[in-house]
Amino acid sequence: TSAAVYRFVSRKYRPFPINVTLDICEEYNKAVFGIDLAVKKSNFKGCPGEKGDYWIYNVTLEEDRFPPHLPFGKYKLDVHVYVDDNIYLGHGYWYGSIVSKSKWLEESRT
Repeated sequence: TSAAVYRFVSRKYRPFPINVTLDICEEYNKAVFGIDLAVKKSNFKGCPGEKGDYWIYNVTLEEDRFPPHLPFGKYKLDVHVYVDDNIYLGHGYWYGSIVSKSKWLEESRT
């Protein structure tokens, strides 16, 4: 699985100098990047995934599972999913924001 990362700047999503390639099932089992938390808010039942449509909704990921010093802001991930590195499975977008914990707590109370 690979993901190109874009950050929202000047009213447009622009390439961010991070691209990610990882094995989703391996990362799910290691609980890296909060993938295990995201799966709990989805219809995905674990690896290996079966054919079908998948969704993830309203996920809050923990900051200690990400690289340090990612700037606050709105992000888009352009994700391509492969099986065994050579069979193309699908494509999707993920939109989310990185905000301070205090801002998140404030917004979650309203």
